[in-house]
Amino acid sequence: MSKTVFVTGATGLVGSRLVTALRERGDNVLALSRRSGPDTIEGDPSVPGPWLDLLDSCDAVVHLAGENIFAERWSTSFMKRIRDSRVASTELISERLAKSGNKSVAFISCSAIGYYGDPKTDFMANVCHEWEAAADRVRFAGNRVVHPRLGIVLDPKGGAMTNLVRPYRFFVGGRIGSGKQMVSWIHHEDLTRLLMFAIDSPKLLGPVNATAPNPVSNDELGRAIGKVLGRPHWLPVPRWALRIALGKIADTLVGGTCALPKAALEAGFEFRYPRIVEALQELLGKSISSNRNA
Repeated sequence: MSKTVFVTGATGLVGSRLVTALRERGDNVLALSRRSGPDTIEGDPSVPGPWLDLLDSCDAVVHLAGENIFAERWSTSFMKRIRDSRVASTELISERLAKSGNKSVAFISCSAIGYYGDPKTDFMANVCHEWEAAADRVRFAGNRVVHPRLGIVLDPKGGAMTNLVRPYRFFVGGRIGSGKQMVSWIHHEDLTRLLMFAIDSPKLLGPVNATAPNPVSNDELGRAIGKVLGRPHWLPVPRWALRIALGKIADTLVGGTCALPKAALEAGFEFRYPRIVEALQELLGKSISSNRNA
């Protein structure tokens, strides 16, 4: 049976893939975007507008909107945009869903594994805690709320993967810092499927790590990229150099988080790309055997 699903951040990296998959399976998708288009509803999820009226009749709301943390260096003003784009928009949607009285609407409000940092000292951890707390009004109203905590999304269209792969294409790839920090990652296809699984699974509640079941160290990730691309993994990047190049976001990249998808697995979700080498082979369009024979 088809569903009516409202998606914020619908033209973003994750949102665009989700919208396509939902429509392909026959769902009615209401796609909110700041940019107008033939298949989207124009609106800012942080600002009240006519789009809010559409929430009342939906089966699910998937909230993906949020400033791209890789878009620019982390200035004070940009960090405020990162926070407000997540927390203020979630508060607005939560208020409307709670007031509507329609308890059948599932709220899939995305977060990130940055949640596991120390919110007293870690900016993204603080944002994630506020972000998830902003959905409490919907939870208290009796609606089902799921917080997919996204890990590093591996997608050749952009995001973190662009920065991860670029050094190897120029033969200067290597570990970052000690290389021991853990990287909790997920193939974009598995993330899309997991978000759809969250929409469809009435027993799935609360935080759900949207990460593959086999996290790797930064050094292991780099070696896997080099192996699949047929490039050396040899030039380490000191933490101080990364901080100079990228600014405050370097601390997020070097910090590392080991997050396992226990809730998703226990609910019956199956990953198509549970291991990093197989995921990279599909994403980068190469196989180890062809590299060896080249």
